[in-house]
Amino acid sequence: MGSICEALPRIKPRWIIATVVTVGLAILGYANIRFYFFRYYADPDSLRNGRYKAAQTLYEEQTTQSRYMASLGSAYAS
Repeated sequence: MGSICEALPRIKPRWIIATVVTVGLAILGYANIRFYFFRYYADPDSLRNGRYKAAQTLYEEQTTQSRYMASLGSAYAS
């Protein structure tokens, strides 16, 4: 009986720690996805290097073009 009572306190903190870590990782994952898909915007003017500014501007143009082409649908023949 004494060994069972001694084992219980060790099991409980491990369960709590695992739960806290799992919940924390879930919150961080949610925050990361929310930021990436809803709040992130790379402003070319905030970049210091001219090459990075040019590349970011081209990425924006490519994104606009690909979204336009996707909006044409699958029936569009190029």
